[in-house]
Amino acid sequence: MLPHTHKFIPASISRSLALGALGALLAGCITTTDGPSQEVAEGPWVMASPLLQSNIDMHLELLPYLQSLSQFQAEIGFFVKVGEPGYPAMLDLIENGDTKTAGIALSVISSTGDVRLVPYLKKIPWPAEDQRLARYERARCHVSLGDWGPMDILLEGLRDEGLWPRALTFKTLRKVTNHTFGYRPQEEDRAIREAAASRWDEWYEGIQADALR
Repeated sequence: MLPHTHKFIPASISRSLALGALGALLAGCITTTDGPSQEVAEGPWVMASPLLQSNIDMHLELLPYLQSLSQFQAEIGFFVKVGEPGYPAMLDLIENGDTKTAGIALSVISSTGDVRLVPYLKKIPWPAEDQRLARYERARCHVSLGDWGPMDILLEGLRDEGLWPRALTFKTLRKVTNHTFGYRPQEEDRAIREAAASRWDEWYEGIQADALR
């Protein structure tokens, strides 16, 4: 694997979530949690003022009742704008929330572009092996922040049977590498997709080999 400080800086939980993530990299549904855990909340973050914390808590309480895609995007946008004071809550949702909750929090964390979050993400257990969509979302977040450790999970996503998982993983790969290798997630011919995915594999193997020299 590449060192997590590589210079290049999960998939859909539901069709609505995937559409939002594909269109704006912001989407999701969410359920309540009991609030940030002390273990995850530790960090060098700017603390919220009492007024801001009250506002954050209010938005967290609204999340279980969101219905429309525009509402999801608005709430994710709120937490992205809040920035550091909202990090503890987002990290807690990734660790302790359900799959949908983690999805929205990962969208927030990914959108911040704050590489300081990577060590805290790496302390949080990954979704189980059979939760492939959640694992794609998690990998997208890590790779977007420059942690290429889960790159192999994204490459697996190129071979997923679902269009949206393929589209989302490819979108992230293209963004962080500026490569496409002729891959088209909407291509119906599996053999053509596989040929392009194999070129991605070869490229990554080359990157890994270079890192070991």
